[in-house]
Order: sequence, then structure tokens, then C-alpha cells
Amino acid sequence: MKSKSKSFRRISIEEWDARMKKRPDLVGGLQDYLTMTFDDIVRVLGKPNQGDGYKVSTQWVFVEAATGMIVTVYDYKETRSYSPDLPESIRVADRRTRWHVGGANRPVVLRFLGRFFGEGAS
Repeated sequence: MKSKSKSFRRISIEEWDARMKKRPDLVGGLQDYLTMTFDDIVRVLGKPNQGDGYKVSTQWVFVEAATGMIVTVYDYKETRSYSPDLPESIRVADRRTRWHVGGANRPVVLRFLGRFFGEGAS
């Protein structure tokens, strides 16, 4: 994936875990939503990481260079891994998914959304 912004760098799940253990205040929770297809979000963010296999099946994790703050984009309770009543996968053509955007700092999340998805993305 070619980064659209040097101010945000994609990190691995292992690096995210290490950062959470060291500085949980940099991680946070739900701040916003994006609604788009899997293919559209992959075009912007690149190939996703696996989720936890329960509530999250797909996720991306970024760190803002200037602040060290984490931004995550993930599906939450969207697939059969969470409930048998849900679709087996979000990776279905034309299926719009409500993606959760998480972080500890709303301004950082808004900068991330603006850089990757344009102004007014949230």
C-alpha cells in the first residue's frame, strides 16, 4: 500500500499490542464510523489484518507520527464469527459495511479521516 500521508504509518498487530501494553492511553475506543464496501476501503487502506476472530474479523491499525496516537478501523459484530444470524463475511461485492474508527483522541481520528478519506468523511 502506498501511504497517502507520512503523518500516519500503518503498524502490525504485534506492534499495536506492544504499544497498548506500554501506553494504553494512546489507544482508546470508538470515535466515528465509515460506511463503504470492503473493496472500497481496501483500495484506500490496503490489505487488512485479521481481527480477534470473535467480535472483529477485519482491521487496520495506524499510528500518527507526531503524537504516537493509534487509530484503528475495524468491523465490529458484523460477521457470523460473532452471531450466526450475521453474514459469513464482510468481503462480499457491493455489501456496504459500517466500519468503526477508533482512537483515544478525536482530533487525531479526524486528521486520519481527512487524510485518507477526504474532508467530511465522518
